[in-house]
Amino acid sequence: MNMRFFIGVAAVALGVLTGCRASTALSYETCLYDSDCRVATDRCVTFASASGHTSVRLCSSACSTGTQCPSDRYGGVGTCVAFPGGVPTQCYQTCTAGSSLCEYGTVCTAESGGSICFPPAGSTTVAAYAGCAGGMTCQSGTFCTAVKDATTIDLCTVTHCSTDNDCPYDVRGGRGACVSLDGDSFGTCVERCTRTSDCTYPTVERCTTVTHNGVTLPPPGLCLP
Repeated sequence: MNMRFFIGVAAVALGVLTGCRASTALSYETCLYDSDCRVATDRCVTFASASGHTSVRLCSSACSTGTQCPSDRYGGVGTCVAFPGGVPTQCYQTCTAGSSLCEYGTVCTAESGGSICFPPAGSTTVAAYAGCAGGMTCQSGTFCTAVKDATTIDLCTVTHCSTDNDCPYDVRGGRGACVSLDGDSFGTCVERCTRTSDCTYPTVERCTTVTHNGVTLPPPGLCLP
């Protein structure tokens, strides 16, 4: 497979930069730091497409051929792949052609040992309220932002909003709500919902009516981590 690949492992002094962060990301999910990864063997690794136009940071484990990789949140065992050029072997989320289970920032890509989730070759635009990571381009007017309510996820959204009118529309055509989350002194635009399946990022969000701090949300509910 003609694909250039690079790996970068974060080595960041979290205590200085961000304070204590909970380990919330499972294998193959987006991350910022090693400490975000819940699986003990995982590190926060940067994967880049062949063109270099897109990259994504995911929790992944180093491996050797024949080693069983960690499972994803759906129970699928990862695939250990060694690309040409002497780069280390690494675990990737396994997928099947046309799969929609690849984490945000990756697509199901054919490889000699099977199909794995990998950043697409071309640049991609991420919709409002969808998950994102470094190197991804958010929908115009939104930015890849850490959204926190008990746990933290990165979404393309608007922060420091003043009213609901500052919030983008979701994929269903509904405008988001401007709310203060987890003690923030500013507003963040959050997607509205009536059920968790309405959420653009349902694998890590839930449709809820009350924040982690007990603040009642606008009815019928909002998508929160």
